[in-house]
This record gives sequence, C-alpha cells and structure tokens, in this order.
Amino acid sequence: TSHIIVTFALAALIFLGVTLIGFIKHGAKFLKFFVPEGVPLVMLPLLVVIEVISYLTRPLSLSVRLFAKGERKL
Repeated sequence: TSHIIVTFALAALIFLGVTLIGFIKHGAKFLKFFVPEGVPLVMLPLLVVIEVISYLTRPLSLSVRLFAKGERKL
C-alpha cells in the first residue's frame, strides 16, 4: 500500500464487486439504495444526486485512507 495507485485499484475492485453483487442479489431494487425513505418528492432529485456522488466517491476515499495508513507505518 505504499503506492496510491495500488490502493485505488484495490478500492475500485471492491467497489465494483459490491455493486455487482448488489445488482445480482437485488436486481433493479438495488437502486432504491439511492432514495432515502420518507423523502418529500420535491427534495428527491437533489438527494438522489447527492447519494450517487457519495457512492461514486467511496473508492477514492477508501484508497486515500488505505494509502495514508500504509504511509504511517513507514
């Protein structure tokens, strides 16, 4: 984990695996993950965009955290 590209590749692999397993197990219902329950219809488009951005930035966040943890040990 001393190279950020390695941690990014590991995080991307996990991200793709989790997404694929989610679609295999739940089908299209997996997309309900992006729609919080009880949200007024007026706020729904904004919240879906925020949730999708959050979901897509997780691999980057995870890779940076893994990289930083690996650097601290040196």
